[in-house]
Amino acid sequence: MTDQNISNPEQVSADTSREDFMTSFETEPGVLQPKEGSTTQQQSIEIDEQFKSLPTEEAIKRTEQSRYDKLYTDHEKLRLQYEERSKIEGFLNDLLEDDETLDAFLAERKPELLQKKDITSSIQEKLKAEFGDFKPSRSEADDDPGGKAWVYFKRLDVLYAELSGKGTPKVQTLKELKAERELRKQTEQKQLESQIGELKTDMNWDDATVQRFYDWSQKLSIKDLGKMFRWALANPKRLPSLSGTPGEQTQQTARNRFLSTL
Repeated sequence: MTDQNISNPEQVSADTSREDFMTSFETEPGVLQPKEGSTTQQQSIEIDEQFKSLPTEEAIKRTEQSRYDKLYTDHEKLRLQYEERSKIEGFLNDLLEDDETLDAFLAERKPELLQKKDITSSIQEKLKAEFGDFKPSRSEADDDPGGKAWVYFKRLDVLYAELSGKGTPKVQTLKELKAERELRKQTEQKQLESQIGELKTDMNWDDATVQRFYDWSQKLSIKDLGKMFRWALANPKRLPSLSGTPGEQTQQTARNRFLSTL
């Protein structure tokens, strides 16, 4: 190559423009620069070292796939960590807000910190956990065999039989408490499914109508429920469970009481 050719880069190749020739000196090794007007993503793509020996298109494909795989792996790792930390956060919230969970935890880790409880306190705590503030009278249970009040006193008898004569009641372990609550949850789910089945049969509804009813019921305001309750008071024979003592507290919310009567 003559000095004249070196001093005039435009003469180096008939097929190479001056801009392309000068750009070749500005491109770092292993970095592909898309040409102006190219549909390729307008940014440099650095080829992974392990793929540099491959053809350009294959090298780009392998590099991007490798980066995607790494991002996906990192994402999955973070997702699992988040789920695990969410469980821990939920458990800590239970320790702060749920006495049964706290007692079970202390029974396993520091039993000496637990105060001795009498049978009465233990029975009341278990009834409250299962029935909330629902406190029926014996006459309510006698008037409605198999009803909620009847079940309440049956459970009371079972708890007394389990705890009487045993001194200080044994505190459940976390495993036992979890198993008991899971069983209770399954029982409630079965009861709900049974009620939905009865609703579909009595009303001759299909699944879509039941879903529409559920969606509608979730939008009811306290004022809406109040109007329905006023109508029920004027028609006491049309709906059950309206003869409770004024001011009586129940486990269910106003919405749930209304839904349970349908």
